[in-house]
Amino acid sequence: MRLLNSTQTDKNKALLRAFEIIILIWILVFAFQITFRAGEKGFFAFDQSIIFDGGYRIFSGQIPYKDFVIPFGPVTFWLQGVIFEVFGISYASYILGAALVNVLVTGGSYYLLRKLFPQQKIIPYLGSILTAVWFYPPFGTPWPEQTAFFFSFTALLSITTGLLNDQLSPLKKGALFFISGLLSFIAFISKQNAGAFFVPLLVVLLFVVNLKSLRNGIKQFIHFSLGWIGGLLAFGMWLVTRSDLALFLRHFFEIPAAEVSSDRLPGSILEILRTILIGEGLAPIIALSIFASLVAILSFIVETRSKTTPIVEDKARLVSITLVPSLFLYHNIFLATSNNQPENSIPFIGLIAAISFGLLLSVRSPSKHFLKNRLPTFSWTKSLSALVMFTLMVTAFWLGANIDISRQVHGIFRESTFPYNLTIDKLSALKWGEPTRIQKRIPPEDINQLVNYLAEQDENFFIFPDFTIFYGILGVPSPQPLVWFHPGLTYSKIYDPELDAWIISDLKENQVRIIVIEENSWFLTEERLDDFPQLKSFITDHFIIDQQIGNFIIYVQEDH
Repeated sequence: MRLLNSTQTDKNKALLRAFEIIILIWILVFAFQITFRAGEKGFFAFDQSIIFDGGYRIFSGQIPYKDFVIPFGPVTFWLQGVIFEVFGISYASYILGAALVNVLVTGGSYYLLRKLFPQQKIIPYLGSILTAVWFYPPFGTPWPEQTAFFFSFTALLSITTGLLNDQLSPLKKGALFFISGLLSFIAFISKQNAGAFFVPLLVVLLFVVNLKSLRNGIKQFIHFSLGWIGGLLAFGMWLVTRSDLALFLRHFFEIPAAEVSSDRLPGSILEILRTILIGEGLAPIIALSIFASLVAILSFIVETRSKTTPIVEDKARLVSITLVPSLFLYHNIFLATSNNQPENSIPFIGLIAAISFGLLLSVRSPSKHFLKNRLPTFSWTKSLSALVMFTLMVTAFWLGANIDISRQVHGIFRESTFPYNLTIDKLSALKWGEPTRIQKRIPPEDINQLVNYLAEQDENFFIFPDFTIFYGILGVPSPQPLVWFHPGLTYSKIYDPELDAWIISDLKENQVRIIVIEENSWFLTEERLDDFPQLKSFITDHFIIDQQIGNFIIYVQEDH
């Protein structure tokens, strides 16, 4: 009889495990689909051309900071170049990169939450579903910030795996902390602020979990630092031997530090503090984040008065309580220094909410002495708080899904529909927004006509300033060193004659015979062209207007 009962129990466990795997697979499929469906909706040339063209440049053999310059690290471009190499150059493979990363982060969230709350099976599912909606889909296509978030998250996974698995050998633990430092460095060279501001969170975790042993914390911090330094040395070696160190320092540090930081920070100290301590954007998300942080803090206070296992000996609990307010502050600090849309600045809201909910459900009752015999009040408070948290999580999911579907992070699509795909083969995954307005409406027929014209001419061309995606679509060289034209970011607001001359030199070297000027663009075409007087004179002196297709004025070389 015992044998039969044991066999039946094993079967039940196997069935339950299979059911859990099926649910996780469905969540991962959802994470892929919602990112892909969001990414295929609408094309905002100023944003969506950047990583596409940068990835195409890598695919074509160009080297960052040598053949072209960018105001952040090359990691996002390298990843997109690999995607293009494996899946071919198309808008579908472009979106694929973002969708795959979203799947990895969603699965990683499930793994982390299972580690933190092994007895609460619902928590990993809730957290991973929210992560699937909020990590990548609001932006929809590959982007440096999300790349930095991804590598910061993998650094978090590595460091928590080392902290929570006491059965691992010291060598394996050290390797995990080293890898965490290396991943953190990769996050930093993906996007400076998104990577750098995550480092203190990781370091705080190391020392909080090692409250009883400062020596262990220092040792683990050294391993983490060695990983960071190792990444720095390897990248520095690449810059010196394959790229250009001076151009990297100018475009990665000097221009952004001197010009972007001052432009993008809030106007006053009070505004900065308000953003850091409270946040900004959607009220339900702010409420969820603040409530979750309060729950974590109160959970720590209550459990320090518990007569059960001391909180300092419960590593999973310490990690959970530390992560919630830390991730909340990380979101806000990033937002305060980037001036991004708030909807695109909360990648870890799923973790914040799920961890807090898990803490609520599993909070241990304090001693009767601490509550002065008011345990029923504690129980009701706990239940009510859990209900509020669950309601906020459902609201966050609903808001996130609507933001993803509507594409409202890109403001030009706030009133658009996406009725049909473009007819161009490599752009067939792109659903054109109706309307797509940049000063004036740009209809899809103009895009089709321009691409067909350029394909028929079969000549190298230069397009200014934003629709650089056409280089990869038509398989011609990206002909000059700026991936996109953004004053104070990709080039200095103080005139740089050497960069101006470099652009012309590359246009000549690539035998550009056609120049396409966008009559209207996001940061105004004429103003940006005025930033490059040598280029402007080069166009005027050597090219004549051939025709105009909607927003696109086509110049051809005079002897062409």
